Amino acid sequence: MKRSYREALLGFAACAAGTAAIYAVMYFGAPVQAQQHVVGIAKTFGDTEDQALAFLVESARYTATSFIKLLFPTFAIYWFVAGLLGRAPLLKSKIANALLIAGSFGVIAVAANSYFYWAETYCDVLPFPHEGFQILRINECPSSQIFFTSLFWISAAFFLASLIVRLVRSRRNAPARC
Repeated sequence: MKRSYREALLGFAACAAGTAAIYAVMYFGAPVQAQQHVVGIAKTFGDTEDQALAFLVESARYTATSFIKLLFPTFAIYWFVAGLLGRAPLLKSKIANALLIAGSFGVIAVAANSYFYWAETYCDVLPFPHEGFQILRINECPSSQIFFTSLFWISAAFFLASLIVRLVRSRRNAPARC
C-alpha cells in the first residue's frame, strides 16, 4: 500500500474519531439538553411535559445524526482524494491542518447552534429594524439563519482550500522518485 494511502487512512481515522466522540456526546446527552427547554416548549405548544421532552430528545438526536451524516462522508471523501492524488507526507502540512480544523469547527458550530438553540438575535425576533421586507437591506440586520448558512459555506470553502493546500504541499515535499 502506498504511504500516502496509509497517511490518508490515519488522517481519516483521527477525524472520524473526533466526529464520533462529538456525536456520542450529542446523542447520549440529548435527554439532559432537552430538560433545559421542556417547560417552555410544553407551555408554547400546549403539550404535556412528557410529550415535549420526547419531542426535544428526538429533535436533538436528529440534529446529532444529521451532523454525523454530513461530516463522516465529508471526511471520507476528503481523505480519499488526498490519498489518491497526494504524495507522502500528507499529514505534515500545518496550513492544511489549520484550514481543516477551521472548517470542522465551523460545521460543529452550525450543528451546536441547532442542538443548543444558541442564536436568537434581535433580527430573529423582529426580522428587520426597517418597515417591511426589503431584500436590498437584508444585511442591515442579518438573522442567525443567514449567519449560520454563511458560516457553513465558509467552512466548506475551508475544507476545499485545505485539500488543495494539502495536495500541493504533499507533491512539493514528496521525495524524488528514482
